[in-house]
Amino acid sequence: MRTRRLLGASLTTVLAVGLVGAATPTATAGDNDKADWSGTRALRIAGDDEAGKTLVTARNRWALLAQDYGNEIEETGAARLRERGRDGVWRNPENLPAYVNWFRHDTNANGWTIGAYVKDGALFGVLHTPRGRVASTSELARAVASEVPRVVAADRLNGLGLIEYGDRLIQRVPARKGNTDPRPAYWTDVTDADADGDPSTDHDYFLVSGGVLAVNPSADGQSLVLRKQVPTADGTGTTWTDPQSVPMLSGIDIVHRAPGVQSLIGAGSDGVTMYDLTTPDVTNPGVWTVGEKRVLHPSNATPTAVIDGRGDLTVYWREDTAAGAGTIVWQADRPQGKYLERPTFIGGTRSTETKVTVSPAGTITVLAQPLTGRWSPLKVKHLPAGKSSWTRWQSLAAPAPQASTIEHNALGTAQPNGDLTTIVGDARGVYAFMFDAPRQVSKMTRPVNRTQKVRTYTIAWNTTWAYASDWQVRARVDKGKRYGAWRNVAVPEGQRFKDVTRPRGEKRCYAARGLTPDGWTVWSNQRCVTVRR
Repeated sequence: MRTRRLLGASLTTVLAVGLVGAATPTATAGDNDKADWSGTRALRIAGDDEAGKTLVTARNRWALLAQDYGNEIEETGAARLRERGRDGVWRNPENLPAYVNWFRHDTNANGWTIGAYVKDGALFGVLHTPRGRVASTSELARAVASEVPRVVAADRLNGLGLIEYGDRLIQRVPARKGNTDPRPAYWTDVTDADADGDPSTDHDYFLVSGGVLAVNPSADGQSLVLRKQVPTADGTGTTWTDPQSVPMLSGIDIVHRAPGVQSLIGAGSDGVTMYDLTTPDVTNPGVWTVGEKRVLHPSNATPTAVIDGRGDLTVYWREDTAAGAGTIVWQADRPQGKYLERPTFIGGTRSTETKVTVSPAGTITVLAQPLTGRWSPLKVKHLPAGKSSWTRWQSLAAPAPQASTIEHNALGTAQPNGDLTTIVGDARGVYAFMFDAPRQVSKMTRPVNRTQKVRTYTIAWNTTWAYASDWQVRARVDKGKRYGAWRNVAVPEGQRFKDVTRPRGEKRCYAARGLTPDGWTVWSNQRCVTVRR
């Protein structure tokens, strides 16, 4: 998932959510037991427990660890890389160097990773597909002294990425399949004239519908100026659209919510603020509008915006209170229930440093470390997709004393089945914890009473440890000594309940399964209902 901070704010690790609803199962102690966690040594470098770390994870067990290395990190960005294959063993990368400079990356909700690093006087691009065995690399340009690459992976647009390096923009264009005009994926330089004709202006660039969006503060510092780079009418080049503006925001990010719709989110004078950027016709990207201002919360904190595997938007930030700072989470268009429809404080995060991630299936995970001024173990809990309460906290302690601050640890993006990895620095190097999420299952939840007095009753179903975008329901009649054949029950797409009318004296059994980012769950246990005569 996405971990960016721009226009004057620092880089933070984050991600987030999409889940639960009314009449859903609650979390149980077994959903976050110690038995669900395992650990292994990822890197042995004694004494570097407080070195900065970056963790990249994908849809399989692959992972890439980058740890700051050496005595001139601030000047050179030197980092040591370690790669974990499908066998779970950490080793030197197969296609990447073991030591690089200025490693940066971005991973979208579908598990595509775009990265960049500097090595031997050249800039290299990195690509890892969601189910790839190892990462691949390509030389893109000559290195420029003191320049640090910035990387953007397009949300929900698989394999599309952008690397900003000095005054150059290098884009990865995904492969195009099909019988008409197929092409392989490739890297290309999309550097064009400056958005405003002034090369001294410092722009940040984002991928949006149909092109690249350039964002920079206005000359008076009172607003943000937005210009979009789109193809020319004859298709032979690119041009910049006329500027549009919004009141000044800091720490901005832009996330892709649906075809033609992006959200611009940042910290403004009125609090956490959001604007929708809409392209009504994706075939004509030069025509686009900025929507109405929406203040999510009157907080001066810098928010982080995250898109999950379904495209659901979650925003999270740190809120200072008299009792200490805590973590606040809000979600737009919550797929189930109303728990996070308003900014909500997450219990147990007060006076802690936290990192948040969300699986493509919608499970939120919070990693926290108490601010005690001394070493303290990490603690972690989940809000499983399809459930209505958090699991209990679980403590994670590395074999050797850990770093005193969570900023020297990292939490990876979860896999579609909810499995995830977190790394911590300790006195012996880097230790990796792996969480094996409970299996994604579907369940019939209604009716509660197995015997009904009336002919019309409601059946309902749900999927846990994954938000299902669609369900299938089937039914059969219990004839006493045998069952009738299973028959499909027609249900509207995405709906979790249905009223049915059955004849008196009939005993009918129902089962359901849900479509998750990891595929269809197995059919649920059947629930049988009898209508009294």
